[in-house]
Amino acid sequence: MTAYLGYVKPKKAEIIIDEMLAIMSEIETWREKKTSQEANARYNEFMYYGTDDED
Repeated sequence: MTAYLGYVKPKKAEIIIDEMLAIMSEIETWREKKTSQEANARYNEFMYYGTDDED
């Protein structure tokens, strides 16, 4: 964000706020993706190995 402000030098606060919201949205999307990938990996591991109860 700091690099963006130094490079673009926006004249309106709305442009800065819009960019901040876009960055926050991207971060949230990335977190959701990582959470989904982790859950999927655990599910696949469970489906492959099953539970320890199966004897």
